[in-house]
Amino acid sequence: MTLWSALLAQTTTFETSGYTTNPIAIGFGLIFLIIEIYCAYKTAANGRWVLFFIGFCFPLLWLIGAILGRKPAY
Repeated sequence: MTLWSALLAQTTTFETSGYTTNPIAIGFGLIFLIIEIYCAYKTAANGRWVLFFIGFCFPLLWLIGAILGRKPAY
């Protein structure tokens, strides 16, 4: 075995870190994502466009926009 093949054999081996994915965390993450998308949709449907666009930086505004209800027509 040459020096290069020994070096490549050392650098291409993968070690497992022992990290496992928690299915409960994935479930809560998916539920949170669905609620967040729904609130963004309701904010836009209520005519609160400023809250909708600023909500991409501050998602709490989507929840506020969804709760406020329809914007009154002038």
